[in-house]
Amino acid sequence: MVDVLKAGGQIVPTGNGRLLRLVDQAGADIPAWQKAISSAASKHKPAALKVAEVLEWIDTARDDIMRGDLLDAMDSLEMARTRIKALRDSRFAGTADNGGRG
Repeated sequence: MVDVLKAGGQIVPTGNGRLLRLVDQAGADIPAWQKAISSAASKHKPAALKVAEVLEWIDTARDDIMRGDLLDAMDSLEMARTRIKALRDSRFAGTADNGGRG
């Protein structure tokens, strides 16, 4: 998934806007990308749960923007930013989130 994104792929909403899909730089769907994330998440559950929470806040911000509620979108993005900072700080501190590795 990371390689696809680095090569110009994108995570885009589906036709109904409720789900997300991964496409390569040509716009072709990348199948089973969410399953790959779930598999990785089971190996690194605490950090993966925090990443999932960040993604939920980003999705919430997108929904807020679609409704035209920019103040709520800003709040949602701030919550995502806070979670990202906490995840980064815990990884560098060598906490249990990364198995004790610093």
